[in-house]
Amino acid sequence: MKKLLLLALCFFCPLFADAPLSGVSGFGWDLFHTAAKNDKNTIFSPYSIYSCLSMTAAGAQGDTLTEMQKVLRLPSDLTQVSDALYTNNQSLQKNLKIANSLWIAPQFTVRADFRKTIEVDFHASVENVDFSSSAAVDTINQWIAQNTDQKITQLFSPKDIDGSTRLVLANALYFSGKFLKPFNPKLTAPQSFWTDTASTMETPMMQDTGSFSYAEDDAFQTVALPIEGGHVALVVFLPKQKIFSGLSSMMTSDKFNSTLANLALQKVHVTLPKFTLKQRFDLNQILSQLGLITAFTPGANFSGIDGKLDLYLSKVLHEAFFAVDENGIVATAATAASINMRSTGQPPKEFSADHPFIFALVDLQTKIPLFYGELSTPP
Repeated sequence: MKKLLLLALCFFCPLFADAPLSGVSGFGWDLFHTAAKNDKNTIFSPYSIYSCLSMTAAGAQGDTLTEMQKVLRLPSDLTQVSDALYTNNQSLQKNLKIANSLWIAPQFTVRADFRKTIEVDFHASVENVDFSSSAAVDTINQWIAQNTDQKITQLFSPKDIDGSTRLVLANALYFSGKFLKPFNPKLTAPQSFWTDTASTMETPMMQDTGSFSYAEDDAFQTVALPIEGGHVALVVFLPKQKIFSGLSSMMTSDKFNSTLANLALQKVHVTLPKFTLKQRFDLNQILSQLGLITAFTPGANFSGIDGKLDLYLSKVLHEAFFAVDENGIVATAATAASINMRSTGQPPKEFSADHPFIFALVDLQTKIPLFYGELSTPP
């Protein structure tokens, strides 16, 4: 049985738009709740995974397509997704670099309409590669490294690709953005961060006081730190209680959206750790738990790719890198504008991220997330 191998990857990402991409948020939280159950640091890009699997769905039919549409929350017309992705990519190209690619075994023939969809609609490069050669892994990894500023260099290992591989679909995202209001490095100093109910560790903490988009409810304080050049922001969801277990379960897609809708300018004193996270996932089991089952079995139907029932999804790999310092974010990003407002004379809200929190890189205009993460222990 031949294989279809798919790669989903990212280095930190921003983008998005309206209804055709509305599934990114819900799919992302489904992934988050499954992937973050170990209560450790977590970072991934729902957008990158969604983009790569959307390309794969373009070749799916029958029950396989139905499952992919349900799990990814894809619209019935998949051309809406590729069109929306392209439009939003273009709008954020100042800070964002996105690349798609399709790698095909030399003697394998794909349907002309599938190749056109990937090449024209998803704007992917198409290359031939001999998967039976050990050089295939190096070739694809070099393409990934090139498109992620060398931050992700070894997504594939030799065991991930072999002579039965027929296709690899890849998505790479890179974003670099400065905070609209950078933190002053002179104010950064070691402070305690609670890692459990009885333990703390010293970590560099940034701080600033200013007008930020802020919301507060019974469970969370939330602040949005805007990135220059658009409506993307780093949004930090800080539990009011020091929660050390099951933090991811406190956030749902509905709560995420309602919190973003309630953000309003407020004078806030923000204390936030500097951090860099990097994580690699083999997503096969996680996606299967979410309901994407048939695609990984010999019963898969990817006949939209080659006109036959001889392909199945063998591997979905994802790696994300996310770095936050006084200047901003490196990797994939989103941007949100901050507007200064007059001081009301009231003391600022205290937002001290000295215990585990959830964060997201979000386009505040469209409410579509680029990254989700949880910081439980500063690295």
